[in-house]
Amino acid sequence: MNTTAIILAGGRSSRMGSDKALLELGGLTVLERLIRELEPVASRIVIAAGNKEAYDRFGFEVVTDRFPGDGPLAGLHAGLESSATCWSLAVACDTPFANSGLFRALLERAEAAEEAAARA
Repeated sequence: MNTTAIILAGGRSSRMGSDKALLELGGLTVLERLIRELEPVASRIVIAAGNKEAYDRFGFEVVTDRFPGDGPLAGLHAGLESSATCWSLAVACDTPFANSGLFRALLERAEAAEEAAARA
């Protein structure tokens, strides 16, 4: 299934005090962990962030909010607007244990729902 993965990484981290996506966990940043889990299931990965320069080093397209400061929905909007696929997976950078099994299961359910709708 042709899918765009959108990693929401652009929060202000006001409660955490530092960028959650760049926190290290088990030798990798949270962002790197999510990228590693999304690569087997997504045909394209984009990072939705307010600060493009902070994420350029990861080698994936970084999209910025058209509505800066409007929270995660602005990041989701930017990611979906950049998506050219029928299906998109969105994941927040503060879910470091989301894994490819979860992403694969979500896509399988979406595909099954699409097939059922086509038969109806």
